[in-house]
Amino acid sequence: LRVTFPGKPHAWQFQLTESGINSVSPQSTEALQETAVCNTFRNVLGTPGIVNYIYHRMQDHPVEVAAGLGLGLRRDDGTAKPAWAVWALCNRIDLDPPQLDCGFEYLPYTRLARYYLSSRGHWATSRLPPSGFGDPEGAWYLLRDQAAGTVPLYSCVDGTSNRVTLDPTCGGAQLLGPVGFIHQSQVAGTVPLYDCTLGSDHFISPASNCEGQTVVSLLGYVYP
Repeated sequence: LRVTFPGKPHAWQFQLTESGINSVSPQSTEALQETAVCNTFRNVLGTPGIVNYIYHRMQDHPVEVAAGLGLGLRRDDGTAKPAWAVWALCNRIDLDPPQLDCGFEYLPYTRLARYYLSSRGHWATSRLPPSGFGDPEGAWYLLRDQAAGTVPLYSCVDGTSNRVTLDPTCGGAQLLGPVGFIHQSQVAGTVPLYDCTLGSDHFISPASNCEGQTVVSLLGYVYP
């Protein structure tokens, strides 16, 4: 949308509506719904441009439940499911100190993490990585909202190979969306971030020598 409508910033914003996660067996459970609600926040907050997230139903509808669909955060009798506490309490900025979880702890930044899986190579994202990737090898912070001197950084995938780029077209590869805004020039508290390759496998690194591998380009400057 940034490419198609370069002069219309309002077209770059998204509102997610009618979102819902099932909690009824055999397709799901209330515990799986609880985890998934937290994960949706991590993906939403890790995606610049999403400005609103409206959950479909606060309370189950008995007709839907009878059909195997329990999207509510409360049961049809009004009692709370575990997912309700996630939705209601993961952004307690009213407390001192604040109690933040599910991605709210990173605001006003997104957390760009680098992962590795031997069968796929490296993966860099501000959202959850694909299944199979373990703990991150490293992580850096980008602004979630654009500020002076920053440009959007994008995640792309070509087959099973992932990379991040300043190119909103991903050079023809599949665009997975923005991951945050990166400084074009170094400012206080930031470190450089490089696009590197190990064979055909792209990865990001703050090391100017790409940890002994091939340097493709300097992407910009990020917060450690």
